[in-house]
Formats: sequence, C-alpha cells, structure tokens
Amino acid sequence: MNIRRPAVAGRFYPDDKDELQNYIQELLRDCKKNPHLRVQNLIGGVVPHAGYMFSGIHAASFFYLLKALSPPDVVVILHPSHSGRGHDLCVDAHEGWRTPLGVVPVMHSLAHKLNLPLSTAEQLNEHSAEVMVPFLQHVFFPEIPILPISYAHQPGNARQLGEKFAEITQSGELDMLLVASSDFSHFLTPEEGFRADQVVVNAILEKDAAQVVDKVRKQDISVCGFGPIATLMYYAQEVSQDTYEPHMLSRGHSGEIIPSEEVVDYVSFGFFDSP
Repeated sequence: MNIRRPAVAGRFYPDDKDELQNYIQELLRDCKKNPHLRVQNLIGGVVPHAGYMFSGIHAASFFYLLKALSPPDVVVILHPSHSGRGHDLCVDAHEGWRTPLGVVPVMHSLAHKLNLPLSTAEQLNEHSAEVMVPFLQHVFFPEIPILPISYAHQPGNARQLGEKFAEITQSGELDMLLVASSDFSHFLTPEEGFRADQVVVNAILEKDAAQVVDKVRKQDISVCGFGPIATLMYYAQEVSQDTYEPHMLSRGHSGEIIPSEEVVDYVSFGFFDSP
C-alpha cells in the first residue's frame, strides 16, 4: 500500500502517539463549546490549520462537535497548497495517510467520480490537510476515510466542485462531511487582522460565497483557504436548499500564545442544515 508519511509530525503536533492522544484530548476538553447547536445537522466547517500550539484550541471547537456524530462515509478535506505546486485542484495519489495514530485510507473512488486528477507532488511538506487527520482519528477511532483536495490556484472551480459534492450527497450515495482548511489574516497587528478578517467573516455569516472570493481578492486579505471556504459554502447552499446556518465557533490569533505585533488569525465555523 502506497502510504503518505507525515510531513509535520513533531513540529505542528506531537510525533509520539500517547502524547498526541493526550494533547488532542486536552484541546477537546478545553475548547469553546456551544450547547445550543444542532450537532446532528452538521454539514461541515471552516477549521484553522496552524500548529496545535497556536490554532489547536480553535480547531478543537469544530472537532468537538463530531463526537456526537456517527462516522460519515468520508471526510473531505479542502485545503490550500502553500507551495502552489501542481494542479489547480488535485487529490493526493497515496492510498493512505499515516500519522502517529495510525493510517487512514484515501477514498480514490470519490476522486474518480469528481474527475479530479491524482498526484503526490502537491502534498510534499504540505501541512494544511495533514493537521486535520489526527483530530479525525481521535474522534472517529480507529480510522475514517478521507479525501484531501488541494487548491494550488484559488478559488479553483469552487461553485462547480461544491455542486458536484451536493449531487453525490443528495443521491444518497455517500454520507460526507466537508472541512475547509484555512487560517485567516497573516502577519498583521491584532487590530488590523481583526478588521480585515471581519469582512470575510461577515460574508460567511451572510452566506455569500461570491463575496468571500471577491473581498479576499480585491482587498488582498490573506485568508489562505478562501477557495475551500467558498466550495464548502456552495455545497452547503445546495444540500440545504439555501437554508443552512453558519455559526462562528471560535476566534483568536497567534499573539495570544506568543505576544507579537505580527500575528496570524484563526476563525472556526460550523455549518448546520436547518431543521
């Protein structure tokens, strides 16, 4: 079996199995929780992808919700390619991904349905999908199939891809959960980052995927996963018949961990179908 070995274990998260399990358990215990959310109606979410030291507590606010769910057939991880290497949209060609918690399979059959190319080049040293996997393994022990889709040049075909996912879901063929991996503003002061990000946050809360793309591009807002976010929004719009509800789960920045005047911002969302 052709297995992708972890690129950032030991740097973005612990490379020891027991230490990693304990760390994730602590993050899930300490994260911000909203008891009023209808977790069973969860469609997907926006999740930050920095090292666990910085963004893990914000990511945990999303992954905590999954503890109340039955495992889906597949978790689709939509993520940016920070190197810009390779295809505009691409699925990793490895048959499985290894982390200190074990190996999860990659659902290539879904990639074929989506007519997406397979390649390994896009995942060399890429962290934005990898850091999601230990959380998924911890919550959906022992394994959960994934489909990591990298965006080298954003936003890719965000609407078309979101609509393709919706067609598969609505056919009853697969039960899937979508995760849009993204950090928000990079290397601004906390005040500047908050103001810049609020434009994107407002567009997400207003369910306007086109505005997310437009605002990021025109105002040069450094939301690195705006293509994945737009795809998730188009998917949620289709599967819910435009009645889905986005909820902000957690928000913060790296300066809260290590004080600095240049910080990276983190915002997590859950998208819920209306009852």
